[in-house]
Parts: sequence; structure tokens; C-alpha cells
Amino acid sequence: MSDEIDDRALWEGGILGKYQIKVVPIGDATFRANLMIYNLDEELLFQKEVLANRNLPEGAGQNEYKQWQKVVTDWVLNKS
Repeated sequence: MSDEIDDRALWEGGILGKYQIKVVPIGDATFRANLMIYNLDEELLFQKEVLANRNLPEGAGQNEYKQWQKVVTDWVLNKS
């Protein structure tokens, strides 16, 4: 058994053709992750701690996905 922490993104996607979103676990925490928004040059523009559930194969359930969507939507609306 390995003691390495799995830090692969729980979710990745793009929006508006100009931003990349990644949700990455925080260390070995089961229920916390960082949602990060990058521009196309991979410059970090925004980061926020969000809920996650690494016990689920997708890394999140419906409630976590709703929170992620709200965080991204709020950021985009405030950025405009």
C-alpha cells in the first residue's frame, strides 16, 4: 500500500472558451477540495475551498456539484 496522496483533479472543464476549471483534493482530505480557475495561459485567476466527496467514484455528489457550479457562476458574473 502506498502512502502517496492522490492529487489528481476530481473534475476538469472549460467555460466560455477562455477559462479552465480544476477541482483538486486538499491533501488527503476526503471532503475538501480547491476549485481553481485558470486562464488559457494557465495563470491562476481564482481559488476557493469547496466541498468534495472522495468516497464517491466521481469525487462529488449532487450537492457538491451544485456548490461548484454556484462558485463558478458567481465568479464569472462578478468578473464581467
